[in-house]
Amino acid sequence: MLGIMGVLADTRHTTIGALAARFEVSKRTIARDLDVLAQAGVPLVTTPGAHGGVGVLDGFKVRRDLLSTHDAAMLHAALEALRSVDGDKAVTQLIA
Repeated sequence: MLGIMGVLADTRHTTIGALAARFEVSKRTIARDLDVLAQAGVPLVTTPGAHGGVGVLDGFKVRRDLLSTHDAAMLHAALEALRSVDGDKAVTQLIA
């Protein structure tokens, strides 16, 4: 979900299909993750139709300072270590 937030912060608008391709998961998984983000208070905006997609409400800023640089590095190292032991695709997606 942090990866999705990063994409939305950078692009402001994308499709569920593009997110699914980027993180190598199903569209349903992305939809569930978006539901969790919405329940957590992220103001998501969806647009139906051929040029539709998902984004965040104009003016919403994704806080990039939730983790210190050190904490982010430690979290990344822990996920890398877990991936080396487990090889789980979900761990790989968290790292992305």
